[in-house]
Amino acid sequence: MYVQPLMLTALTGRPPIGAAYEVQAARGQSGECSNCQGADAQAAGQDSPWINPRDEVSISQEAEAALVGKLSKSEQRVVEKLKDRDREVRAHEQAHLAAAGPYATGGPSFEYQTGPDGQRYAVGGEVGIDTSPIPGDPEATIRKAQVVRAAALAPANPSAQDRAVAAAAAKMEVQAQQELRQQEAAQQNSSLAPSLQASGDVATIATTQLEGELANHVGSRFDAVA
Repeated sequence: MYVQPLMLTALTGRPPIGAAYEVQAARGQSGECSNCQGADAQAAGQDSPWINPRDEVSISQEAEAALVGKLSKSEQRVVEKLKDRDREVRAHEQAHLAAAGPYATGGPSFEYQTGPDGQRYAVGGEVGIDTSPIPGDPEATIRKAQVVRAAALAPANPSAQDRAVAAAAAKMEVQAQQELRQQEAAQQNSSLAPSLQASGDVATIATTQLEGELANHVGSRFDAVA
């Protein structure tokens, strides 16, 4: 059964930088967490399996220098802010993805803004994470909930949506713990049933033997008196 994942969104609530430039959305369809794995991988210079090379902002140093030379100072400031936002958003989403592990349902998707230099910069993003419980296995559900919660809170500055997903994961963990205790209690009662039955049988036998002995003893006394 398909379970619609929750979405964690990172930094998407911020207004675009430079009102004269168009914001372009490039969101994906999967989803239950936002910002999930790879900040560490990106920081280490490693490639993430979820990163689409087309999402990266690439321009040669020579071309960039030529473009910057044609921009006004205010436009250059806008470009620098967009670059900072792009790095922040990608690190945020990659942090979610790195912590989510096998529960990530896909790579990060980003919202883009085109700068005065003609380049697209990420200004918001999200990552999908599967937050559904594991049917019939509360122990596995507890472990999964802990991973999901850690993934939601992995970035340095979790968003409101990130915290909401973390709260949902914590609730799922509590419910799984209750289910686990119920299973353990049922198993304990089941294991005690045979011993209780055996104890009851022994008590019945002992009572019967005692009644027989008393009857014989009373009968003997009657015989002696007669």
